[in-house]
Amino acid sequence: MKISSPEDLWGRVLSALEPEVKKEDFELWLKPVQATTLEDRLLRLRVPNKFFSEHIRERFQRRIEELLRAETGDDLALEFAVTRDLQTAQREPDPIEEVRPQSEFKLSELNPRYTFSTFVVGASNRFAHATAEAVARNPGRQFNPFFIYGGVGLGKTHLMHAIGHSMRKSHAHSRVLYTTSEQFVNEYIESLRYDKPDAFRSKYRNLDCLLIDDIQFLVGKGRSEEEFFYTFNTLFDAHKQIVVASDRAPKEMAASEQRLISRFEWGVVSDIRPPDLETRIAILRKKADSEQIFVPDDVILYLATVIKSNIRELEGALIRLSAFASLTDTPLSVDTAKELLRDTLSIDGPVTVRVDTILKVVAEKYAVDLRDMLSRSRRNEVVFPRQLGMYLASILTPLSTPEIGRSFGGRDHTTVIHARDKIKKMLEKDPFFLETVNKLIERIKTVDNQ
Repeated sequence: MKISSPEDLWGRVLSALEPEVKKEDFELWLKPVQATTLEDRLLRLRVPNKFFSEHIRERFQRRIEELLRAETGDDLALEFAVTRDLQTAQREPDPIEEVRPQSEFKLSELNPRYTFSTFVVGASNRFAHATAEAVARNPGRQFNPFFIYGGVGLGKTHLMHAIGHSMRKSHAHSRVLYTTSEQFVNEYIESLRYDKPDAFRSKYRNLDCLLIDDIQFLVGKGRSEEEFFYTFNTLFDAHKQIVVASDRAPKEMAASEQRLISRFEWGVVSDIRPPDLETRIAILRKKADSEQIFVPDDVILYLATVIKSNIRELEGALIRLSAFASLTDTPLSVDTAKELLRDTLSIDGPVTVRVDTILKVVAEKYAVDLRDMLSRSRRNEVVFPRQLGMYLASILTPLSTPEIGRSFGGRDHTTVIHARDKIKKMLEKDPFFLETVNKLIERIKTVDNQ
């Protein structure tokens, strides 16, 4: 077969290889390679560095030779020439950050808001928080590595940054680096492309603490996973702390090699679950205090009740409400929250319960006959539970005040408004009553789901 040029031959080989190779491998290892000459059954290929040639020989040479034979009908040999004058490097590459003296790893790489003092502890994260504090006090020893997993927005990244801040406070010259798996992979690829793998390894293997987030995106990435494996080993053998975060447990990952998964389980594995109602209320209060926002307790209770799974969404809803109140000079209320967050609340699915369930649970709590709750009785032991039931219906159901009034024995909507305002004032003044209401809400949701 007549070959017009070595470039043409290599182009046909690449076209045949592309569907056989993972896209990322093709883009990284094969696309930058160029054919220069074809003489005496020898095809010379130009590569960025020696590491490229070794990798191509190891992984692709046999298949390349088969394709060359198919194209030419002859057995061709390969020769690699290392040069920086590739087409892909004709532009001056963006400068890669030089390896800095380790004392120059600044706190700017850590979020100043994410400290142990701003982390709200609850039943869902207590173990992870306690372990994180222990890691920060004695890094690289008892709890190494520390693997945290859980859903999005539950505080994993917060704890990682808190560990970094605490280590720097205790040891001013600690070499602490927070990164994501995506950043790790991108830096590794760049180091290979521009022949600076030693600089990359010096950066990552001379740390006192590596905090790496979203590790699930690195697992299964072939050479990048292998590079992280050796980085992990180097740090671990030197008794340097490794903290890893993921959206899933190690055993749920599909790594190229199980040896990495087993290393994640060498230390402590801790999950963070969605916060319970009490913790959600505490998170909102701390956020309101830190942002110097006044939010009525009944609005906080409403938000904590309807946004259950994600702390970021919880805090985001609070900021959205406060912005509206500030810009419109409108006091915050549950009705305002319902209107503004109507679309946002769909993230947790339907958040309503039945009025019948509210009536039943409140009547049981205060030992009142259900028929009295719906009657015209004005006895104090009946009026208060009825008012509380109306308040709960206003935050747990989408019903309007007239609809709630009809559900409570055909009462006027003004009666519902009065009841809601009265309970709201009690919640603002009495933290013990707020705790009672929190428990009632949890009970109502439990009964309603049965």
